[in-house]
Amino acid sequence: MLCVSACPSGCIAVTRAVAPKPTPEELKAMAEAEARGEKPKKPAPPKAPGTWTYDFSLCSLCGSCVEVCPVDSLGFSNDIYMVGTKREDFVFDQLARLARKAAARKPEPKAAPAPTPAGPPAPAAAPSEPGTATPASEA
Repeated sequence: MLCVSACPSGCIAVTRAVAPKPTPEELKAMAEAEARGEKPKKPAPPKAPGTWTYDFSLCSLCGSCVEVCPVDSLGFSNDIYMVGTKREDFVFDQLARLARKAAARKPEPKAAPAPTPAGPPAPAAAPSEPGTATPASEA
C-alpha cells in the first residue's frame, strides 16, 4: 500500500487477508499435480486488505498518505469536533468506515405509488368564511 510506505509517522497499519482454505476438489487436484511432478498452484490470497487501521493519535497531519492514494480512499476531514477520553478513541477501522460510506451512498428502493381509486375526483370543500384562504393542500 502506498499510503503505508508514504506515512512518516507510522500511523497506518494494513494487513493482508488470509488465503481461503482449499476445497476438497482443489486439494485433490493439487495432490494429482504433485504426483505428476508438477508444482501445484495454491489459492492466492484476496487483493483486498484484511485490516486497515489508522491511529490519529500518532498522525503528524503531513498529508503524504492523501497525496499518494491512487483510489482516493483517504481525504482530509473538516471535523473539528473530534474528541475522546482515551487514545483508543482515535484508532479508526478504515474498512468499516468505507463500508458505512458505501452503504450510505446506495439509494433506497423507491416504493410503488399507491393505487388511486377509480371514479371522478371528489369536489373541493368551500372555505367556511368568506375572505379566508384555503390551504394549498385543500385547493
